[in-house]
Amino acid sequence: MRLLSAFLLGITTPCIVTASLCPNDCSGHGQCLFQGVCQCSRSYYGADCSYIKCPMGNAWADYTLATDNAHNLAVCSNMGTCDATTGLCTCIPGFTGAACDRMSCNCNSRGTCLSMNQYALTKDPGLGIINPYTTNWDANKIYGCQCDAPYMGYSCTEFQCPTGDDPLTGMIQDPNGVQYNEKQVGGSFTLTFRGFTTAPILATDSSVIMQAKLLALPSISGIAVTYSGITQQACTILGNTITVEFTQDFSDVPSLVGNAAQLTLSTAGVQPKLTIVTTVQGTKENAYCSNRGVCDRTSGICTCFTNYFSSDGNGNIGKRGDCGAAVGAITQCPGAVLACSGHGICQGPPTYACVCASGFQGGDCSEQLCPMGNSWFDIPMGPNAAHQLAECSNVGTCDRTKGVCVCDSRFTGASCNRLLCPNSCSGHGTCLTMQNLAPLSTINGAPQAFTYGATPNNYATWDFNQVQGCSCNPGWEGADCSKSCLLILKSCPTGDDPMTYWDLIGLPQVNAVQTLICTATVRPFLMNHTGTFTLSFRGAQTTALPYTISSSTLTAILSSIQAFGQVTVTYSNGQVACTANGANTIAITFLTVFGALPSIQYTLNGVTSIVIFNDGTSGSVIGTKENALCSNRGHCDYTNGLCVCHTGFTSSDGYGRPGSRGDCGFMEPIYLNSAGQYANSIN
Repeated sequence: MRLLSAFLLGITTPCIVTASLCPNDCSGHGQCLFQGVCQCSRSYYGADCSYIKCPMGNAWADYTLATDNAHNLAVCSNMGTCDATTGLCTCIPGFTGAACDRMSCNCNSRGTCLSMNQYALTKDPGLGIINPYTTNWDANKIYGCQCDAPYMGYSCTEFQCPTGDDPLTGMIQDPNGVQYNEKQVGGSFTLTFRGFTTAPILATDSSVIMQAKLLALPSISGIAVTYSGITQQACTILGNTITVEFTQDFSDVPSLVGNAAQLTLSTAGVQPKLTIVTTVQGTKENAYCSNRGVCDRTSGICTCFTNYFSSDGNGNIGKRGDCGAAVGAITQCPGAVLACSGHGICQGPPTYACVCASGFQGGDCSEQLCPMGNSWFDIPMGPNAAHQLAECSNVGTCDRTKGVCVCDSRFTGASCNRLLCPNSCSGHGTCLTMQNLAPLSTINGAPQAFTYGATPNNYATWDFNQVQGCSCNPGWEGADCSKSCLLILKSCPTGDDPMTYWDLIGLPQVNAVQTLICTATVRPFLMNHTGTFTLSFRGAQTTALPYTISSSTLTAILSSIQAFGQVTVTYSNGQVACTANGANTIAITFLTVFGALPSIQYTLNGVTSIVIFNDGTSGSVIGTKENALCSNRGHCDYTNGLCVCHTGFTSSDGYGRPGSRGDCGFMEPIYLNSAGQYANSIN
């Protein structure tokens, strides 16, 4: 590009007053800089700063920047579309947040919507250590429901049925032995069980008062409290052993959690202690409908098998609703027609319990199990270690009559284990898992050999085969591949800004030049030269090239490959590419592909070596021309993938002349040499 002649100033002076230095005066959202380039304020972008940026969030799915380096910042988190006229994201249904960075959850007013980070902290301390979930990419993105009692299910639409002990197991005749209620021993002041805390238990409280305070908790159905020896108060100087027996809460219940912060002792220097241990681990079942009935999850009511009724928790008829009372002689296993519904083995007397075949469950083996997948939402079992196996991956409802998962609308797969791609990629792309997206990653257009989730049992990449994203077909872009882009892989046509002649440090802008030195054994007396090599750029590769190839032939071959664009090839020495002593330097100048470019790649077949320079040394040149959307002199119309050029600009040929590139890289003659153009050049 040439500088303007000084005498043109006199011709165009009358136009200076009305000429705009930058496109649309940067729309009032930026500063007009040297050479007519807009520097947009933080919330705006575009050649004339007319577009409003949408919020960014960690991507739900994306290409990796390095091995296992994914879920990086993306506009609308790659789960929505950006309206650049308002700066607002329109999220795919089921996702929310300004940047579409969170899953929404409908708990049907029966639970609380929590993030994985928040849900981790709700673990009952009586069940063990509370593990944090803070560092993984999904800690504050994946949300789910913590259901209120008696509701259950991923959206809290199902009911829990009453649970209880199986009345025929744990008898003296049972070969597995006698079962016990769980007992816990400790000293006191406040006690917490399953998230509920007692009123303060005074050091002088009797066992009767302490028992009453524990029974006041909604999380305890029945309990018996006894003190050791003849003591009549909870705490003594010598220490008191308090036995707490859960009489109506069965199986291995969580430990009581004590808080002795308010206990005091009259003896100076002696600290009060509250120690809780489990002396007898509960082994009674805590099974839905006591394993002697079928649970209706739409109502939470047990339908008991013949000769079984609601119990009192001790094998007698009562009001628990759990089928835990057996009445009359039991002589067969449950089953509507066949024992164990034909899907299990009857153990016979005295328990008459069914051992179900694989894929079935329930007291009569009539219910089918559904496929298991890594849970999308669960309590961590270690620091930042979550997503254990669960039916329907905890985002679907199991149809027990068929053993089929009915998935939430955002998920797919037999076990609901895969996240659907946005809008099914709009029919213009392929839906791939993170594992399969990784090898398709590029940096500056050059393919990379990245992986994601290849290391087994890496909790940071647990989603490698579950989260899916779109790999768009050529000519389409966007999270859902809904934007057309004129068969250019990333956007509308790009090109050099025709108004910028100098780079940021005041030097003339230049095309990129890469230099190669090829070494091979030259044997011109042979009719067949067997040494060959290939060159590739941004994934496009030549056919095998003989080491004797001429510069003109190499120019023609490279220029015929779209990724290279138009190039010129020159040799510093001789007429063949490769020499025995590496005396020839091959210079490849990129004429229509702009910017700092990735290095050319190569393969060898009989050629000794190739060394490539792309860092400004050995004759190489780092390109400084822009590779800007619509050459920074127009807007991209994503409905058709065409550049709408600003006044005075039109499509170029990549050399600053008129052409069919579609990039707004040519200044029209009516604008050339005008006052506005001249002012831009000397601003």
